[in-house]
Amino acid sequence: MPKMVFTHKVEDVAKWMSFEKEREEIFAPFAKNLKSHIDIEGSNMVAMTMDMHGEKEFFASHNADYHDSNMKRQGVIRPVTIFSAGE
Repeated sequence: MPKMVFTHKVEDVAKWMSFEKEREEIFAPFAKNLKSHIDIEGSNMVAMTMDMHGEKEFFASHNADYHDSNMKRQGVIRPVTIFSAGE
């Protein structure tokens, strides 16, 4: 199960953090151990780490309107950079 890291900027860090529980629910079909991280220097750059168990399924649905609308509502600013630590 690969460890994945997603990084991106957000419009408002506090607003984005308020959706942490919702992000856990959104990613539940694909991942577990989701953690949200903020920049200790106070920028609007954030990260999420997770253990991805449905990587193919996630990427198949990644560009779906569902994900785009959630990202917009949470204030995510594209691009999103995704790293994988492998299995």
